[in-house]
Amino acid sequence: MMRTIIFFIVAAIILTTSCVPVANNTKTATPVIFTTEAAVTETLTPTKSPATIPEQGFKITIQCLGIQPSIPYDFESEGDIVLKDYYDNRTLFDIHPSSANASKTIFGEGFLYPFISPNKKMLAYLDISDVDAPKLKMVNIRNEIQVTIPWLDDWGYLAGWINDNQLYISPYGQEQMIVFDPFIENTKNIAFDQFPEFNFIPRDHWVEYDPTLNRVIYPKGGSLALFDVESSQVLAEVPTGVVRLPGDISWTINGDYVAVIGSIFPQTDNMGDELFIITRDGVSMQVTNLTNYYGKGISLSYPRWSPSGKRLAFWEMDSLNKYQDRKLLVVDLSAKQVTDYCISTSPDNYGNFGEALPAPIWSPDGTQLLVETRYSQDHSDVVLLDITKNIAIKIAENARPIGWMISP
Repeated sequence: MMRTIIFFIVAAIILTTSCVPVANNTKTATPVIFTTEAAVTETLTPTKSPATIPEQGFKITIQCLGIQPSIPYDFESEGDIVLKDYYDNRTLFDIHPSSANASKTIFGEGFLYPFISPNKKMLAYLDISDVDAPKLKMVNIRNEIQVTIPWLDDWGYLAGWINDNQLYISPYGQEQMIVFDPFIENTKNIAFDQFPEFNFIPRDHWVEYDPTLNRVIYPKGGSLALFDVESSQVLAEVPTGVVRLPGDISWTINGDYVAVIGSIFPQTDNMGDELFIITRDGVSMQVTNLTNYYGKGISLSYPRWSPSGKRLAFWEMDSLNKYQDRKLLVVDLSAKQVTDYCISTSPDNYGNFGEALPAPIWSPDGTQLLVETRYSQDHSDVVLLDITKNIAIKIAENARPIGWMISP
């Protein structure tokens, strides 16, 4: 077992793949059923998303890609890839992932909760190299420290970025969240007592705010509810049947749309997960009908928007067959197509890694995806998928993808 992550320089490692490129196997699913009609913009820019929702149904395409064991010489990827070594607990940069100039920077040990800002320019983490004086640190793509702030005793843990300027801190045992701006050291406490029928404890584990902090998704009974903070009103609900964690919720960068996992069988034991989109005004739409294609028992998880809002990537599995792997699916909303690339991972969400399987991670330009594929209880690969060139490449093993970073 390799102790460190090695990028693109181990030509002797051969990754055995049983799936080889095949001709597309396309089947048209039943037309998408809308819960509400809505006019959604066709024009896609980084500030407008998503694309037009399918009106006449969509195609499900199986396009198996053989995973290449090393990076092609002429391969390019925007920005640098950040990975965490599961066994050394280190976070690394990979500089320009190509075999011609691959290199890495090791931060060192004693890092917790690494999160990359939405604009990909800053990495925040908790430095516990001095256990008696932990610090919140932020670095740029060159590993230059931009912010160092003492970590307060009552702050609990770092939960991620809300937007490019504010971090989400979850204090232990408190019914609130802390919104912290590290650039001006401003702190704001937000209580969770304003949401109707919100009875889950601890509450900070169940909410997902938009980047403006004016909208929030939370579990309301057997549904996910969109709540307007300013008007104190529930704007929309999507039935789920089971309680959904924030990992199954994804806001667009500007907060105009949110993707959630809902169920078409909320009152039964049959999982019938489908992908739903809700506008910030409360218009909800069911955008997939995978149950019609795959059958009952479908379970979806971790949807993530591409930066432009044109696509959503997520994991799918058969919850009725505990031995079937999860597989990566990508929805192209404008092309009305779902693609299965035959990239799979173990159905066990944790294994011996101590952390749940990460969500798919989009590149800054929205053409590539990073996913972790776990093939045993304690072994995994990091795969980079280029959806425009239709190639998949192993770039690391026994590592957790954190994301991409770009220059300031």
